[in-house]
Amino acid sequence: MTVHEFSLDRIAADPEKGAEQMQRLFGGDVDEAALRQAQHFIAIDAMDQPHFWLEVRAHLREMELRGRMGTVH
Repeated sequence: MTVHEFSLDRIAADPEKGAEQMQRLFGGDVDEAALRQAQHFIAIDAMDQPHFWLEVRAHLREMELRGRMGTVH
């Protein structure tokens, strides 16, 4: 499965858990993938989905920042 095949039906309903799932499955480029998902749903006027994916992206960015802070001594 690629990031592009990853869809809402394969992610936890909770954005935080969804972010953790994406991070485990795909590693590095998931922040941008979550943004692309939100943009896709905006483009097709499915307005309930972009909010979820933007929340997922926010959690991914928070996880990344926490990871960086954990490596700084």
